[in-house]
Amino acid sequence: MRFLSIFFIPALIMCVLHSCRKDETKVVMNDHKPSLSSDLHAPIVLLQENADKPALTITYDDVNLGFEDALAYKLQVAPAGSGFEAGSLVEVDLDREALSRSFTVKELNTMLIKIVPENVASEMELRIKTSEGNVISNILAITATPYLDVAVPLPTSGNLYITGGATPLGWQAGNGQEPEPASQKFTKTSATTYELTVQLAGNNSYLFIPVYSSWAAKYGFTGKSNENNVTGDTFKENGGDIKSPAEGGLYKIIVDFKTGKFSLTKQ
Repeated sequence: MRFLSIFFIPALIMCVLHSCRKDETKVVMNDHKPSLSSDLHAPIVLLQENADKPALTITYDDVNLGFEDALAYKLQVAPAGSGFEAGSLVEVDLDREALSRSFTVKELNTMLIKIVPENVASEMELRIKTSEGNVISNILAITATPYLDVAVPLPTSGNLYITGGATPLGWQAGNGQEPEPASQKFTKTSATTYELTVQLAGNNSYLFIPVYSSWAAKYGFTGKSNENNVTGDTFKENGGDIKSPAEGGLYKIIVDFKTGKFSLTKQ
């Protein structure tokens, strides 16, 4: 009986294993891929004044991958020729069952400005990729010119100055007689930000102007004159006077046109 057991038990194990292999269910993904198309057939120039208008509508199909799945669709956008490499693309989640997605000018601009320069016509590539399984659609080509999205229009002069009773030179800026003071001219630190360290008198007023010898344009507080938060607040074109902090002294002022906010830090 001992010898019988020696031969019988391994045979039984092999039989069970063979039976298990026969009962396996193999999942095989087919080679079907989503088909992507759009209504954009010519280069488009995106304009901030059209922010809420439609810019692009893509359509796609809910492809049958050959098995029950819950894979999500992602729209990938990248500069042409970049190969959709990490760091060179943006991704947007898509509703797989919706079969289409529309983007406003602002939504499309927000995507593009992250990966291509503003005010330059750029060739872009779009594709759909599944969240898993590396299923990729055809590549769609578009050409678009994004804009620099700012809360407050940038100075057309490219310059920014401070003037007012709180400043060393007072309200002299607009009479066109005095030379431009370097001490009251901001330094442009990025495409949308300006910075200046200046002596301010306490409990007084000031404004920002793009041309030192002219009052034709100015930037001030969005609310009533001198009712701003003195350590920083919002600003707009042709806004009200800005009140300086109660304590006079040397302050670093940062003006950010992208956010439409300015800030003061005592030095």
